[in-house]
Amino acid sequence: MSINNNTQNTSIPVRILRADGFLARLTGLLGASEWESDHGLLFERCRSIHTFGMRYPLDILFIDSTGMVLEVVRNVAPNQVIKGPKYSESVIEFRAGALDHVPMTIGDQLVIGIDGLHKPELSGLTHLLHWPANVLIATVWSRFVWSALNTWANTPSIIHLGLLIHNTLLLILFLTRRESKESSSKLQDWLIPFFTLLFTLGLRSISDLQNSWMSVSILLQGIGIGCMVISLFSLGRSFGILPSNRNIKISGAYRLIRHPLYVSELIFYSGFLMVNGSIRNVGLILLILIGQIWRAVIEENLLSRDPVYLRYCLQVRYRFIPGLY
Repeated sequence: MSINNNTQNTSIPVRILRADGFLARLTGLLGASEWESDHGLLFERCRSIHTFGMRYPLDILFIDSTGMVLEVVRNVAPNQVIKGPKYSESVIEFRAGALDHVPMTIGDQLVIGIDGLHKPELSGLTHLLHWPANVLIATVWSRFVWSALNTWANTPSIIHLGLLIHNTLLLILFLTRRESKESSSKLQDWLIPFFTLLFTLGLRSISDLQNSWMSVSILLQGIGIGCMVISLFSLGRSFGILPSNRNIKISGAYRLIRHPLYVSELIFYSGFLMVNGSIRNVGLILLILIGQIWRAVIEENLLSRDPVYLRYCLQVRYRFIPGLY
């Protein structure tokens, strides 16, 4: 169908879909990465819109209850809030450029034909929640940074300093990590990373500083922390907890093995266990080992859909131990 401009006696050949329902109105075009330039999305009973999470700019048309044009806002950048004039009743969103060659001025009377309902994609909600989720996770993680800072201040050591650096780096990456191109939708793929992280928080220090294995333990923990920091720097903004594709990393520590961060953590836990060998800690670290192997497998299943990752696997054959596994 089309939009008829009765004032200028012209017809605009576009396809108008109506956003109907909470999710469709909340996400709008966020989930429509391939939105056509001749398509428009109509929001009825609406006076303002947001473009948070959008990947491209929009053209916005505000109209009143009679179909009269109140304002045309062109090339609205992502992450903006645009409020319409006082008597706005409806809003139509177009991909930027769609109205460039359309004769339309404030006061024109339009007749809008609706072609159907907009079916929102779940990815739209993911785009919208990306930054709020980052801030929430980083806020929670700041507690661990504060705890690591207090521990290092009260009992200064290279290990405590390393843990402070590691947790601070994680906090920064939680805030700045890029949005995923693709994520697993399987419940078990979400639960395994969550419980693996939970197991790490259950470990308890019980060691006596005079333990004969202390020097070896400190060495292994130090190596583990150092490798974790290097791995995190190599991963950069592609860091994440859940299995997702946030751009394939093939440089730095990832030139040696495919999961250097998991291996680094296991080196650290091995050193920790040498002087904290309770039944509880042994059981938790075994569960962590199983969880990390499982995470590696589900991540590779997801990433293998990307040809870049398949080429990377041909170059870097081993997941954990060069020459063995």
